[in-house]
Amino acid sequence: MNHFDLSFLKYLQDNNPLGIEHAVQRFGKTLSTLKRTMKELNELLPANVQLHQDNQCITTRIGYSDYIDFLQRVQFNRYLTTAEERVQDLFVALCLRDV
Repeated sequence: MNHFDLSFLKYLQDNNPLGIEHAVQRFGKTLSTLKRTMKELNELLPANVQLHQDNQCITTRIGYSDYIDFLQRVQFNRYLTTAEERVQDLFVALCLRDV
């Protein structure tokens, strides 16, 4: 689970159904990367809101409350930070060190 996974799910929740070509262009990822992300998300999503590829679209029934529930269920140790997030975290920690 990483920042892209969460961004992708949120974007799909807001823009359902999502054309595959649009998703590839929007996120700069290959179709195989999108499918891998969908598989990883589906392992954590309830069956009724899982992501599906229908022809040239990615669909889901996930709503805002389902998305919030999903975020609350994600365990922190399953989230992989990006290098940028780690640098930001270090910067904040250093700034607050003497406060």
